[in-house]
Amino acid sequence: MLSNHPEQAQIDEMIALTDALDEQRAAGAHALHYGRGMLYGLGRPDLARPLIVRAEAIFRALGDIWPLAMLTVDLGMLAMFAGDLSDAERRFAEA
Repeated sequence: MLSNHPEQAQIDEMIALTDALDEQRAAGAHALHYGRGMLYGLGRPDLARPLIVRAEAIFRALGDIWPLAMLTVDLGMLAMFAGDLSDAERRFAEA
């Protein structure tokens, strides 16, 4: 469950549970939604980045362009927050 004080252990447990399902779409969806919650809901880009990167890899492998477009925007936002405007511009153009 998301809280205002997420712990890395909670994120690791969520990843382990979805990996145990051996269902890539579910793993991608969990990583997408938890990552976006960390980024936009809790303002925790440090916790959001690995989840969003994971979700991007999963949905890119599945060829699912709708979540991939959202994740590309999210990666652009992460780059912008980090001050990497070149990467942000590239990500937004891809989305």
